[in-house]
Amino acid sequence: MSIEVSKAPEWIIWLVTPYCNLRCIHCYASIYGSDKQLSYKDIVRVLKDAFENGVEHINYTGGEPLLRRDILDILEATVEIGLTTSLFTNSTLVNDTVASRISRLEIPVYTSLDAPYRSLFEEIRGVGSWNKTLDGIRVLKKHGVNLHINITVTKLNYRFIGDTIRKALELGANTVSIIPAMPSGRAFETKTFIDTSGFLEALQQVEEVASEYGIVVSVWCTPFIHVLEWAKHLHGGNCRYWSVMDLAPNGDVLLCDVLGVRVSNVLVDGVDSAWRKLLGHPVIKKTMDIPVECSRCPIASYCRGGCFARSYIVRGGVDRRDPLCPVDRDRFRNI
Repeated sequence: MSIEVSKAPEWIIWLVTPYCNLRCIHCYASIYGSDKQLSYKDIVRVLKDAFENGVEHINYTGGEPLLRRDILDILEATVEIGLTTSLFTNSTLVNDTVASRISRLEIPVYTSLDAPYRSLFEEIRGVGSWNKTLDGIRVLKKHGVNLHINITVTKLNYRFIGDTIRKALELGANTVSIIPAMPSGRAFETKTFIDTSGFLEALQQVEEVASEYGIVVSVWCTPFIHVLEWAKHLHGGNCRYWSVMDLAPNGDVLLCDVLGVRVSNVLVDGVDSAWRKLLGHPVIKKTMDIPVECSRCPIASYCRGGCFARSYIVRGGVDRRDPLCPVDRDRFRNI
């Protein structure tokens, strides 16, 4: 990677608990179901270490973080230590007490909305999840919380992504993103991850709605988005350039949170050593190489093959082109 080995990660994305009150059909985090979550005391120890080593931000996700009785205390400790933070929750457990405390701390919240109507949403996330999710979102907005809504694109909902964005904006989302379901965890078991044709159809809907509303929609884990000349209102980043460390519930450092490949443990090794071990891992070292099959692509110097985790899972290495890339649209059909 192009990040100096001496530099600490700017961000930590922490799956702070393996537990969840939903059983979403596309959940990649199910691969961490047997992990033991760290105690409040150990988390604070890691946070202090992170701050001292130059980490700036912690994003807490899961699982469902609000299942931790101490999550609000963890958020408060994070802010008191001097780190900025954000929370990714499914919103079903949000109430006035939770929303008020999050608002007081001025913490932005990420949540999910994967369909514009009840029956499809509950097919994806489980019976009873629709009203609880919407109620939680409305409580967050009532308390003035800055809300980002992310939409996971699967084989079940890709034809309804445009309407889902409209629903997210109706609910008061400050910003919106979409992400293709990864072929990992439960999504791999159920074969509900999206293929290239379906994802392109979804992207076209997103462009239409974004143009209509005059907004920009972030497209996560899709560095190749810039090769689509018609995608004027879509933006995608590339984690190959990011200074981010993913952590499992037990503090293990991961190559990527969708892979489950463990490199180190931040509680055992400390933030600095764990970061160095991550950057020194042979897979990470290869992520900045441009795959031969991508060498003539006009955005190769930026995209560098697309999502390396998807390539690793589907094609067996990070030196291969992202199987979701439009120029490789048949790759997912027979998985």
